[in-house]
Amino acid sequence: MSSSKVGRQGFTLVELLVVIAIIGVLIALLLPAVQQAREAARRMSCSNNLKQMGIALHTYHDTFGSFPPAATLNYSTSSSGGGDWITSGNAALLPFLEQGNLKDLYDSTEPWEDQSSVVAQTVVDTFVCPSNAGDKTLTLEFLSASGYSVGSKLAITTYLFSRGGYLGWCSNPRTAPAAERGMFDVNSKTRLADVRDGSSNTIAMGEGATGKRGEIGEGWGSTTVSTTMIPGQAWMVPTPIPSDFVSAGVPYSASIYGSTYEKINKYPVTSSYMDVDSMTDCVGNTTDTISGFRSYHPGGALFLFGDSSGHFISETINMTTYRGLSTMAGNEVVTLE
Repeated sequence: MSSSKVGRQGFTLVELLVVIAIIGVLIALLLPAVQQAREAARRMSCSNNLKQMGIALHTYHDTFGSFPPAATLNYSTSSSGGGDWITSGNAALLPFLEQGNLKDLYDSTEPWEDQSSVVAQTVVDTFVCPSNAGDKTLTLEFLSASGYSVGSKLAITTYLFSRGGYLGWCSNPRTAPAAERGMFDVNSKTRLADVRDGSSNTIAMGEGATGKRGEIGEGWGSTTVSTTMIPGQAWMVPTPIPSDFVSAGVPYSASIYGSTYEKINKYPVTSSYMDVDSMTDCVGNTTDTISGFRSYHPGGALFLFGDSSGHFISETINMTTYRGLSTMAGNEVVTLE
């Protein structure tokens, strides 16, 4: 009678190490693919948000005969000038983004800083790109410290209205170079007929990331992050931080406007700054500044054009072409391939 051999059980140490090594390699190969798939999904959702904004802009245009101003300013009749900043273009679009109830809470006869804190803190998902890595609210302590009813917590937007290709802020858009003006400005009522370069060739909005990607530098060409900054912008605030606030200790910030004067994804982001002594003059004014467009997407940012089409623009785009795409009547012969 023959005896049977007992089979070997389990792995040797060498075999186990080989298996572990193979699993490690597979995980290393799989993780980037998963991350890329997630970013692709976030980018698609981000693009869809912009297209929803585009539909809302055109619905507004169909209703009122023009696109909304990115900022509404009631000019003061006093000799000192200035006035009350009332609403942002985002607030004007709320009824066309299924946010009618929120718009009903916004008193369009009062300045933005006198609005309800409930409105200020409400996050509108359409205003926030899913790829954004910053918080969905900003903390502006100076507002509550100054007694404004709006409070210190304000919900963000990561999409900016295109103001064109010039570098200076001004509250009177008529002083901006005509050939460099964008589709949106203070008290502007741009019609499709005014976009003489063609709505399919003109940027209406683009991304303005917050958080780490939105860290602020003071002034054009800045290469150093400011020690006092607010890395983002609130959807309801129609104006940059004015210089008298900054001189009183308020941090530098961005705004709901974007300029193509500097390249896409420039870091740190140039501050949006309104010098109250020169804010009516855009010509030759290098004190006032407007932030550029930026995103968390590798290599560029998403943009909405005047015809409601969405496009990804590379950060290596030729700057003459890039600036030309942001102007609505510059007579440039530029298209986005």
